[in-house]
Amino acid sequence: MPKGICNNTGRTRFKKGTIPWNKGKKGLTIAWNKGLKGVGGKT
Repeated sequence: MPKGICNNTGRTRFKKGTIPWNKGKKGLTIAWNKGLKGVGGKT
């Protein structure tokens, strides 16, 4: 996993605050899917 993508995804996650970290794996999967689909477009 590239560190750059991780950082970008984390940033967006914290900014939007829509992905609950408490969910754990589900939240991570959603975050990864959003990031891979194109953070710039959806964000």
